Amino acid sequence: MSKISYEEILSIQRKVNIVDIVKDYVPLTQKGRNYFGVCPFHDDHNPSMSVSPEKQMYKCFVCGASGNVFNFVMEYEKVSYYEAVKIVADKIGITIDIGNIKREEIKKSPLYDMYDISYKLYQNNLNTKYGKDAKEYLKNRNIDNDIIKEFKIGLSTTGTEISSVLLKKGYKEDELLSSGLCYKTTNGLHDIYKNRIMFPLMDLNGNVVAFSGRIYNEKSDNKYINTSETDIFKKGNLLYNYHIAKEEARKEKSIIVVEGFMDVIRLSTIGVRNVVALMGTALTKNQANLIRKLSSNIILMFDGDGAGDKATLSFINAFDDTDATIKVVRLEDNLDPDEYILTKGKDKLLDHLLHPMNKISYKLDKLKDDINFNDSIDVSKYVNLAVKELEKIDDDIVRGIETKKVSSLTGISVEKLNSSMNLEKNEPVIKFEI
Repeated sequence: MSKISYEEILSIQRKVNIVDIVKDYVPLTQKGRNYFGVCPFHDDHNPSMSVSPEKQMYKCFVCGASGNVFNFVMEYEKVSYYEAVKIVADKIGITIDIGNIKREEIKKSPLYDMYDISYKLYQNNLNTKYGKDAKEYLKNRNIDNDIIKEFKIGLSTTGTEISSVLLKKGYKEDELLSSGLCYKTTNGLHDIYKNRIMFPLMDLNGNVVAFSGRIYNEKSDNKYINTSETDIFKKGNLLYNYHIAKEEARKEKSIIVVEGFMDVIRLSTIGVRNVVALMGTALTKNQANLIRKLSSNIILMFDGDGAGDKATLSFINAFDDTDATIKVVRLEDNLDPDEYILTKGKDKLLDHLLHPMNKISYKLDKLKDDINFNDSIDVSKYVNLAVKELEKIDDDIVRGIETKKVSSLTGISVEKLNSSMNLEKNEPVIKFEI
């Protein structure tokens, strides 16, 4: 039984503004008397949730989710009603006692415990005599003990330790084989990972669900070995560092998206923590939804090579029908963020983050690739493609600025470019040749 009274709950509700609480979880934009944001309770692409400061209520016009501030926190945090009351009270500086809340035990896959045991064993290995060379390697890569602890970095050694420990803990052979941690030969069970620095991969709640093991003291064609997908590890449903970045994104009011987990770790060493990575996959629908719920202000900083450009354009196109503001950082010399910081330094990387391109400037810049501006047919091709991008810009001022850039580059007058734009959606685009 909770120790807090109904009158105390009403008092907290009267003192709190639902907008301030919901904004801690979902970016909101004011439109008239209400605020709107992407609904976190269904697969939402455009803001369909309204938050009313007058009524102190929220409502999604698509999935129907609605209620007061306590209902919102209860649903978002997956906690009991009284726990939601306490979370809200803590946010506005009110101390309350809700007593002991008995929560139902949720039956979890044994894989969670297996991975918990494994990462703790790997972490312990790194702090023994067997981890001396691995720690020296990490130190030379500017990864110190604080970073090791934050990202739960460890070390695999013999190649049979995990198999042995898990069997002694009572797990069955078929559980080990389906875990992504072990394999079997005629000589018995063996660990997937041997003599590798172990980087745990976490789910959205911070539970270790997979590993990426990096070779460090010998040559190998497989620099990294990654856990195969299991019942608890689906790459397309996760973002690396999500459990840390969700709080940092709220503070910074933006989220940075990179390609690899080492980029996240390296950025953390220079104090940039509102970062997630795509787990080495092309952007999936689930990942796009997770990113949009982190922030409406998204900065893409993919690898600086051609593949990074392709991934950047694909990401931008995936968000075309949303209200997200996307900006782009492109790193020179084909470097990824990890390499860039190590070779060019912290200050240059931070300067890039302070001066990202907007997505339209980036797309117009990429359209110039392989265009011969001394060839009228090539110029015509570029102009017609550029016009299609300019048409998508809702802000008249931004469109005007970008149109002037295209005019300066091609020699086509602003008036001619404007007359070629289909700003009325139902009218055909006027094509022209030079």
